[in-house]
Amino acid sequence: FVLFPLGSLIVHQHFNHNYAEFKNKYTEWFSLILLVTYSYWPLREMKSYHISHHRTWLTPADPTASEIAQGKWLYYLGLTTPQHFERYHVTIAPSFEFVAKYFFRIKLAIYALLIALFGLEGLFYIVIVPQFFMYVLSKAHDLIFHSSDHAQDCPWLFPVYFNDCWHVEHHRNYDHAQDWHWPWINLHYWYHRLLFS
Repeated sequence: FVLFPLGSLIVHQHFNHNYAEFKNKYTEWFSLILLVTYSYWPLREMKSYHISHHRTWLTPADPTASEIAQGKWLYYLGLTTPQHFERYHVTIAPSFEFVAKYFFRIKLAIYALLIALFGLEGLFYIVIVPQFFMYVLSKAHDLIFHSSDHAQDCPWLFPVYFNDCWHVEHHRNYDHAQDWHWPWINLHYWYHRLLFS
């Protein structure tokens, strides 16, 4: 519940949409380390998929909705057949270029460092357990917002998803960041204040 909104802010608001710029190199590299530690998608593929998802949202061509249509439990368990999505040429910041080029090497170096410092048990609690909860929350998020032709925002899910529970609003305002809802108790808002200018 701490890493999920942080990860969604870094990946979604900055990397996928370029809505925000980092305050400085320290916050940028901190974010890059988190991205590499908890993400498994090649970065260009991730951004291209997201563009495709936005352009085809709530249509049969939406790659996320197409997978969910194969069966909600199959999707939740990661057993669906990945759907074709249109590839786009994406540009990413120079620091992300470096990370994209050496993604798995950097990931292995981070894991090796964590094992050296905290042992396998540390790796389990620092990486595996948070990754499991982020998977559970992100899959549930997809099922809520991408499996219906009548998707609607769900403010009552704010304690779990924070600003992401206004996902429909985000899709309808593709070129703009979402307004911050209930900012003083919104982790997305505070992370944004901490990391971005």
